[in-house]
Amino acid sequence: MRRSDRIEGVTLILAVLAALFSVPVAGALGTAAYSAEAASIRIEHTSRTNVDAVIIAEPEQILGDIRQASLRWQAHDRARDAIVPVPPSAEKGDHLSLWVDADGAPSDAPRSSDAAAMTGVAVAVIVFAVTLVGGFCVVECTRRWFQRRNGIRWETEWRQIDSCGREDR
Repeated sequence: MRRSDRIEGVTLILAVLAALFSVPVAGALGTAAYSAEAASIRIEHTSRTNVDAVIIAEPEQILGDIRQASLRWQAHDRARDAIVPVPPSAEKGDHLSLWVDADGAPSDAPRSSDAAAMTGVAVAVIVFAVTLVGGFCVVECTRRWFQRRNGIRWETEWRQIDSCGREDR
């Protein structure tokens, strides 16, 4: 067994060990991402409120099917107005459900708690996949480098053998 074969074997073993070690690391990072995202989503759910808003002006078409209109709603015991996107079928006087933040300003709806789980799983999968791809690349580059190096050595040795045979003639 050549030295290069032993190095290739050690590289492969290290790549497999790195992949195995990355499983708990990916799990821990996925759990941390899930926890952070879940806390953020809980804050969104506690700080945002769904209010009933009334369209007070005719909606205007701004781009393609996207329309916006001026809405009025009650938040924190006072009337608030803002121009927000509305559905294509909305008309003046229609009532819409609108999410507002703690200050009463329009905001996006709070994210679903499923988003935290999706984030945690995505982080874990990405960490594991990067480790696998990185390990594969290191093993493959090592293999190809030694293959090339051994090919050059074989070529040199064949030239030496061939040149010895010609000198004997």
